[in-house]
Amino acid sequence: MENAKKEVITIKGMSVKFGVSIMTIYRKYLPNLEPLFKEKTVIYYDWQKAKELHESFNSKLKNFKVIA
Repeated sequence: MENAKKEVITIKGMSVKFGVSIMTIYRKYLPNLEPLFKEKTVIYYDWQKAKELHESFNSKLKNFKVIA
């Protein structure tokens, strides 16, 4: 078993950290993220996975356009 505690982030935390709307979180991130655990009405997600996902959405190459 891993003793290292996973860093977690909530939906609200994601929107603050990444500067995106809650609707963007629901549309883009949540279908691709597995919740780590729930605490009453708050659902926590793996911070590292959310960060990787965010970086893949904001990839420079993904948004690259050739202007001819």
